[in-house]
Amino acid sequence: MGPPSDSRRSSAAPGGGPASAPSVPEFFGAYIDDYFGSIARLSWADLVRDQEGLYASLAFGTAGIAYTHWYAGYLRGDEILLAEAERWIRAALAGQRHRFAFLTPRAQPGDRMPPGAYLYGRAGLSFVHALIARSRDERRAERRALACFAELSRAAAAGTAELYTGSAGCLAATAILFQHLGGGKLLDLGTELSATLRQRALLGGQGNVTWNGVHGLGLAHGAAGVHLALLLWSAAAGSDLPYWFAPSLAAILDTALQFPERFTRREQDRCSLCNGIIGPAFLALRAAQVLQEPSFLAAARAITALATARLPDCSDLCCGRAGCAFALLPLARQDPGGPWRKLAQDLALSTLLCDRADWSLAGLFGGEAAIPCLALNMTLGIDSGPPCLDFIASFPIGARISDRHSAASSLPSCDRTARSSFMAPRS
Repeated sequence: MGPPSDSRRSSAAPGGGPASAPSVPEFFGAYIDDYFGSIARLSWADLVRDQEGLYASLAFGTAGIAYTHWYAGYLRGDEILLAEAERWIRAALAGQRHRFAFLTPRAQPGDRMPPGAYLYGRAGLSFVHALIARSRDERRAERRALACFAELSRAAAAGTAELYTGSAGCLAATAILFQHLGGGKLLDLGTELSATLRQRALLGGQGNVTWNGVHGLGLAHGAAGVHLALLLWSAAAGSDLPYWFAPSLAAILDTALQFPERFTRREQDRCSLCNGIIGPAFLALRAAQVLQEPSFLAAARAITALATARLPDCSDLCCGRAGCAFALLPLARQDPGGPWRKLAQDLALSTLLCDRADWSLAGLFGGEAAIPCLALNMTLGIDSGPPCLDFIASFPIGARISDRHSAASSLPSCDRTARSSFMAPRS
């Protein structure tokens, strides 16, 4: 949905002079205020009434709404938004045993979402809960959330390795939490999950590496997603990547550039974050930063140009224009002479044209909840990638210098290194 109707009107200059159209930041700001104002009037019961299942998850349901409120509250230092984030995550936690909390009504009686699924299952709820609890200085709630998250993540280690529903997702989430929160228990968990993924790697010919339960090469369910999780953990913990990582990533990127149909046959889907080639392009960019490898930046640039030759019709983060825009922002920082920032802005603005009533899902990856996060990044000049798949902006915008120094000095040294080497400074 776009901003409220008033924001579309021109504003008259003092003295009755020519009217001026709202600026792009004003347009984004009006949308953000409208979104949070509308969601404040809703509850879990409204979601159950209006949405066909998937009520609780980070990707599709109330945990995604909670994350968006937390992200905005964190960036703005807004206690009201943080309280709303708490309301929504409590609703998700209270409703997680609903038959359709993580499934659709079309699910068969024996269907079950793995509890350790990060974006689609219960692990994502604990992830969001921990972030909210830290921002609200509720340390007991934070410890409980992290303990639940660790239990679910260890259970996921025995299942599929994929990013959205498997152990790679739990490792990515652990890296994000460790980078943001620090702490020895998260360090131990991430080290354990990373070691398990390394041990389960299946080395093939020509540098290819895959895992059981992984399908194809894409980010959501394929090999690229596992590579992203390992990369995030290496950056957060300051640990070495396995010897096969760079050659295997190079093979994925070569396939994306030379044979994009192996990711998706439809040209308009190449810009889909989940199964298209824009996901590997984002992975290549982050690898270029961590490994200081210029060839990966060149690959990211070339694959992105190929992916964006035809843009998706839908607006969401998983398959649509929001995901493409998020992937473009880090590239715009690393390649400032390219067209990436303007294209990201155009894509972000286009997502506002989707009326709220047309969103069939509410969460972060399949619903509207990603759009306020994207609008905030565009407005505040934050160049982080897709939410929950990249590190969080280091500090609330506008924090005092003394607060920044104090927070940084309390982190483990490996975490401070990861912040400076992996994440570009935020404007």
